[in-house]
Amino acid sequence: MRTLCMSLPLACLMVGNREVATEVSPTVGAPLLVAEEFDGQPPPWVEYAKIPLTEYGAANIDAIAKAVEWIERRVPTSRVLV
Repeated sequence: MRTLCMSLPLACLMVGNREVATEVSPTVGAPLLVAEEFDGQPPPWVEYAKIPLTEYGAANIDAIAKAVEWIERRVPTSRVLV
C-alpha cells in the first residue's frame, strides 16, 4: 500500500514523499528529487532535477547550494516539490 504524503510550507514550495514525486499533480511545476536512494522518475511531461542529498551524515554543501539555486530559479514561475 502506497501512502501519499505532502505538506505545503509556502505557496510556491511543497514537500512530499517519493510517491508524490512519481505521481505528480498538474499543480506541481517542478519536482526536485533529493532522496539519494530514490530511482524513480516523474512523468515525462514534468521538468525535474535529481540532486541527491544524504539523509544521515555530513551535509554536502555543494549539493545543498545546487538544490537551492535550482529551486530559486523555478519559484517565480512554478510550484516546486521537494
